[in-house]
Amino acid sequence: MIISNFKFYDKEKIFNIFLIMFASFHFITMYYNDVLLVDDLAKMYEVFELKKGAGNYFTFIHMFLDTETMTSRPISGIITGTLVYISKFNSNLYFFGSILFYFSILVIFNTLKRIFES
Repeated sequence: MIISNFKFYDKEKIFNIFLIMFASFHFITMYYNDVLLVDDLAKMYEVFELKKGAGNYFTFIHMFLDTETMTSRPISGIITGTLVYISKFNSNLYFFGSILFYFSILVIFNTLKRIFES
Protein backbone atom coordinates (compact mmCIF):
# COMPACT_ATOMS: atom_id res chain seq x y z
CA MET A 1 0.00 0.00 0.00
CA ILE A 2 1.08 3.52 -0.64
CA ILE A 3 -0.06 4.74 2.76
CA SER A 4 2.00 2.19 4.68
CA ASN A 5 5.19 3.32 2.92
CA PHE A 6 4.50 6.99 3.60
CA LYS A 7 6.76 8.39 6.32
CA PHE A 8 5.24 10.93 8.63
CA TYR A 9 7.49 13.76 9.67
CA ASP A 10 7.49 14.61 13.32
CA LYS A 11 6.44 18.05 14.50
CA GLU A 12 9.97 19.23 15.15
CA LYS A 13 11.10 18.66 11.57
CA ILE A 14 8.02 20.38 10.19
CA PHE A 15 8.60 23.34 12.53
CA ASN A 16 12.26 23.62 11.52
CA ILE A 17 11.49 23.43 7.80
CA PHE A 18 8.74 26.04 8.13
CA LEU A 19 10.97 28.36 10.17
CA ILE A 20 13.84 28.11 7.69
CA MET A 21 11.54 28.77 4.73
CA PHE A 22 9.81 31.70 6.42
CA ALA A 23 13.07 33.22 7.66
CA SER A 24 14.62 32.91 4.20
CA PHE A 25 11.64 34.56 2.56
CA HIS A 26 11.51 37.30 5.18
CA PHE A 27 15.23 38.04 5.06
CA ILE A 28 15.48 38.02 1.25
CA THR A 29 12.42 40.25 0.91
CA MET A 30 13.74 42.79 3.41
CA TYR A 31 17.24 42.72 1.95
CA TYR A 32 16.30 43.19 -1.70
CA ASN A 33 13.62 45.81 -1.07
CA ASP A 34 15.61 47.72 1.60
CA VAL A 35 12.63 47.69 3.93
CA LEU A 36 12.76 48.49 7.62
CA LEU A 37 10.07 47.58 10.10
CA VAL A 38 8.30 50.42 11.91
CA ASP A 39 10.05 49.66 15.19
CA ASP A 40 13.39 49.54 13.40
CA LEU A 41 12.63 52.81 11.64
CA ALA A 42 11.95 54.49 14.99
CA LYS A 43 15.19 53.01 16.31
CA MET A 44 17.11 54.38 13.32
CA TYR A 45 15.84 57.92 13.96
CA GLU A 46 16.99 57.56 17.56
CA VAL A 47 20.38 56.35 16.38
CA PHE A 48 20.84 59.34 14.07
CA GLU A 49 20.76 61.53 17.17
CA LEU A 50 23.21 59.27 18.98
CA LYS A 51 25.71 59.19 16.12
CA LYS A 52 26.29 62.93 16.41
CA GLY A 53 28.01 62.63 19.77
CA ALA A 54 29.46 59.13 19.61
CA GLY A 55 32.93 58.76 18.20
CA ASN A 56 34.01 55.30 19.20
CA TYR A 57 32.18 52.04 19.82
CA PHE A 58 32.10 52.13 23.62
CA THR A 59 30.79 55.70 23.76
CA PHE A 60 28.08 54.79 21.27
CA ILE A 61 27.04 51.66 23.22
CA HIS A 62 26.97 53.64 26.47
CA MET A 63 24.74 56.31 24.90
CA PHE A 64 22.58 53.65 23.21
CA LEU A 65 22.00 51.77 26.46
CA ASP A 66 21.03 55.00 28.23
CA THR A 67 17.99 55.47 25.99
CA GLU A 68 14.55 54.80 27.45
CA THR A 69 13.90 51.69 25.37
CA MET A 70 17.22 49.96 25.98
CA THR A 71 17.71 50.64 29.68
CA SER A 72 15.57 47.67 30.67
CA ARG A 73 17.14 45.33 28.07
CA PRO A 74 20.93 45.50 28.37
CA ILE A 75 21.77 42.22 26.60
CA SER A 76 19.59 42.81 23.56
CA GLY A 77 20.64 46.46 23.68
CA ILE A 78 24.30 45.51 23.33
CA ILE A 79 23.52 43.21 20.40
CA THR A 80 21.25 45.75 18.70
CA GLY A 81 23.67 48.59 19.40
CA THR A 82 26.55 46.62 17.94
CA LEU A 83 24.55 45.89 14.79
CA VAL A 84 23.59 49.54 14.46
CA TYR A 85 27.17 50.70 15.02
CA ILE A 86 28.53 48.25 12.46
CA SER A 87 25.79 49.17 10.00
CA LYS A 88 27.07 52.71 9.76
CA PHE A 89 29.97 51.24 7.76
CA ASN A 90 27.71 49.07 5.57
CA SER A 91 23.95 49.59 5.75
CA ASN A 92 23.18 46.07 4.52
CA LEU A 93 24.60 44.60 7.72
CA TYR A 94 21.66 45.98 9.67
CA PHE A 95 19.42 43.33 8.11
CA PHE A 96 21.54 40.68 9.85
CA GLY A 97 19.56 41.51 12.99
CA SER A 98 16.46 39.87 11.55
CA ILE A 99 18.32 36.54 11.54
CA LEU A 100 18.89 36.88 15.28
CA PHE A 101 15.12 36.95 15.80
CA TYR A 102 14.71 33.52 14.23
CA PHE A 103 17.74 32.21 16.07
CA SER A 104 16.13 33.24 19.37
CA ILE A 105 12.94 31.39 18.39
CA LEU A 106 14.99 28.23 17.80
CA VAL A 107 16.75 28.62 21.15
CA ILE A 108 13.43 29.05 22.98
CA PHE A 109 11.93 26.07 21.13
CA ASN A 110 14.84 23.76 21.95
CA THR A 111 14.98 24.93 25.57
CA LEU A 112 11.27 24.27 26.10
CA LYS A 113 11.58 20.91 24.37
CA ARG A 114 14.36 19.85 26.73
CA ILE A 115 12.46 21.09 29.78
CA PHE A 116 9.29 19.19 28.92
CA GLU A 117 11.05 16.00 27.75
CA SER A 118 12.35 15.18 31.20
